[in-house]
Amino acid sequence: MAMTNAERQAAYRHRVKDSTDQKRVHLVVDSATDDALEKLAERYGVTKTEALRIAMQVVVKDEAEAVTRAKATGKKYRSTFERQLAERSAT
Repeated sequence: MAMTNAERQAAYRHRVKDSTDQKRVHLVVDSATDDALEKLAERYGVTKTEALRIAMQVVVKDEAEAVTRAKATGKKYRSTFERQLAERSAT
């Protein structure tokens, strides 16, 4: 007999809970953020989870590059993420 939807969901949650490389995260985001994530996932044919994972890798890489540029030149470089945060706090 096939598993019910509830049984499949419970099995998935159990696998993620026991996984060493996956974590379950519950987020509430505004509709614009969800729309952007949905569009990225759809455009590149990936899941929203994969789109978010890649986006986070891009942010981390941008942060590291800003630090590297700052050390190499002695100038202050801000990542795109840091600039966006500054713009939000200025308003």
